Amino acid sequence: MPMHGENIPEWIRRLDMYFGRHVEVKKLGRPFKPLNEDLLILMHEQGDSNREISRQLGIPRRTIDYRINKLKKEGKINE
Repeated sequence: MPMHGENIPEWIRRLDMYFGRHVEVKKLGRPFKPLNEDLLILMHEQGDSNREISRQLGIPRRTIDYRINKLKKEGKINE
């Protein structure tokens, strides 16, 4: 019977990690702030600057910059 999650002793979990068999995968970094991407795309396509979008939504400008670049890479916003 395979063991999963909390049932695996710590030493087995460490051995698995040592040999590259990761049992649990955790995301690195801070989670994204909740942001309506559809609204961001709409405002960007209407010609609003990142600073104006930032002011209207109350979100830091660098966060808006990062999200717009991310959306461009994903192909959701045309350059």
